[in-house]
Amino acid sequence: MKGFVSTIDIRRQNISLHNVTKAWFREFVASTPDLSEYEVFKRKGVHHVPLNQPWVAFRGQIEDPAHHPFPTPSGKIEIYSQKIAGLQDLLIPPIPKYIEAWEDPSDPIRTGTTTGGRSPNHLITTIMLQCSNTRNASNILMNKEGWQKDTARVLRLRWLIVGSVGVTLVINTLQRVSLTVVADRVMAEFELTAVAFGSLAALFFYVYAVVQIPAGIMVDTLGVKRTITLGCLTAGLGSIIFGLAPSLPVAYIGRFLVAFGLGVQWLCMLKLLTEWFRAREFAIMSGFAAAFAQIGALLGATPLAILVVHAGWRVSFELVGLVNLAVAAACWLIVRNRPTDIGLPSLAEIESYESGSSQGLPRPPTSVPGISLMAKLKTMLSNKHSWPPLLVSLGSYAPFSAFASTWGVPYIMQVYGMSREAAANYTLVGTLGFIVGFASIGYISDRLMARRKLPIILMSLASLVVWLVLILWNGGKPPQQFLYPICFFMGASATAVIISFACAKEVNLPTVSGVAMGFTNMGPFIGTALLQPLVGYMLDLGWQGAVVQGARVYPLSAYQSGFMLCLASTLIAIVAGLLTKETRCKNIYL
Repeated sequence: MKGFVSTIDIRRQNISLHNVTKAWFREFVASTPDLSEYEVFKRKGVHHVPLNQPWVAFRGQIEDPAHHPFPTPSGKIEIYSQKIAGLQDLLIPPIPKYIEAWEDPSDPIRTGTTTGGRSPNHLITTIMLQCSNTRNASNILMNKEGWQKDTARVLRLRWLIVGSVGVTLVINTLQRVSLTVVADRVMAEFELTAVAFGSLAALFFYVYAVVQIPAGIMVDTLGVKRTITLGCLTAGLGSIIFGLAPSLPVAYIGRFLVAFGLGVQWLCMLKLLTEWFRAREFAIMSGFAAAFAQIGALLGATPLAILVVHAGWRVSFELVGLVNLAVAAACWLIVRNRPTDIGLPSLAEIESYESGSSQGLPRPPTSVPGISLMAKLKTMLSNKHSWPPLLVSLGSYAPFSAFASTWGVPYIMQVYGMSREAAANYTLVGTLGFIVGFASIGYISDRLMARRKLPIILMSLASLVVWLVLILWNGGKPPQQFLYPICFFMGASATAVIISFACAKEVNLPTVSGVAMGFTNMGPFIGTALLQPLVGYMLDLGWQGAVVQGARVYPLSAYQSGFMLCLASTLIAIVAGLLTKETRCKNIYL
């Protein structure tokens, strides 16, 4: 409607609601035929519309349907609309049904769940502003100074909140790679073969992948604060159990709890970025968060190896568990789901005020509660373009993860005769390459190339070359002076996984983009969960019976056979990249 003005616009221009509705009413009267003059209409307060006969809806279609068809393909009232079905939009179903809106009676603002019960009333109406608000609301003026203070507080507080969840991502990554520096000790302690140890390591990734969908439900229903706190408590308890484990089954229980608790954290971070950062900042902050999380991989290399040497692997995992419990307490005290929870303006309101218009107010919801998860999954899975990003994420990340988190340190220790600390330095350099790749690949894809498909193919080809060098050069034992750059580029070339998330979002309808990214996020962990025990299986096949301090020692040829599987994984990423739909960095449905 032409005369509609948002409350934010009214406050910004220092005009009352009364004057807005009066101006709108004058325009309405002047543009409507058969209405009296404004002053006459205002005095009478009512306008009678004369009817020559009783009003009957669709009279023409009822009395003469042949000459008055409905504007539908059949000319009749259609219960099922083929035209609407062709839109494939879950918010516009071909058969009419009730879909919960984000401003309906179950909205958190109305129920008070996001405001602590302070604002249980939520009025949605089409009548004039002055009738829809309290008497005092008609004379509200914008308190510019107060607004600016609230905005500044939001922009300061968000870094503390997101930073606290960022710490959980650091611990998440540390736990993900932690077994690589204690591989020989855990294998000796529990008398494990490479296959058995690979299965123990893979358990983390299986559970992590499966928990993604339940994690999304928890974030939507419990909120980030409760979800992240419960996740940290569970992971901390699991790490302590693993450190105290007297047997392999108890160790499995510990790692299961660790993976389950940590599996909710990345989705919590994405949810916070949606609520606490501007829409234009989301992509940049997502990449920054992913890069920041890799600090955990750095800590899980040489620093953890030093701690293991001096304190033992059991005490090390118990300490990590205690840190997790402390972070859980901090998150409970610091994290807030959204600015409105503490009476501050939302980022949608801030964006609207900054832009000088109401276009950014309100921001659409990140999820639509009226659409079932199964409906979203069906729509996403039936889209053939959803599958290549999954395979790209699986094929590009799994080889580096298997090397950095499980088999890299044993390979370097046993093939090059290095100490644990020295071997961990090489996986640390690989993680540095991974961080550099994270920080740059998004910029390269978005700004320099404005493409998705080409960067995926180029990075996957680079990864293929790195693995060929590691497997074939000097019989599978490259000169030690080149081992650092090999590890660095192994990590840097694995970052095609980041582009796969953008592809998943852009090749699906916006209404299912969250499910699509969650589906793609399963790829790296499923791939790692499969690859780790398979590499271990190849190592056991090539084992020649050597044992040192209770742990098996594998020959170079066994590692070559195992790493051939990593090479095959990169080939999967290349083929999937060739099949990826080029979006030119835009959603193909918009």
